[in-house]
Amino acid sequence: MNITEYSKQLRELTMEHVNCQISLDAYRKQRKYLLDALDRNFNGVEAHQIKEEQAPAEVTDGRDQRDKTQPYLAAKIDKCMSFLTGSNDN
Repeated sequence: MNITEYSKQLRELTMEHVNCQISLDAYRKQRKYLLDALDRNFNGVEAHQIKEEQAPAEVTDGRDQRDKTQPYLAAKIDKCMSFLTGSNDN
């Protein structure tokens, strides 16, 4: 597979996650597989194996787990979700 095909697959995977067609865990597993394959095929580097026994971080506030790496986007999503669920406290 060439670099443009990997790029296309990553974009499609990202859009599936953004559109809530796959869970965050499934997105991360599939993204890891694609990035590892990309690294192996183009850089000649084998990925280090991650122990499956490691438990993911627990969500302690009772809310659903979201990737909040982009706070601005996360705030916008929270605002939209509040509007859609009818709890528009803002």
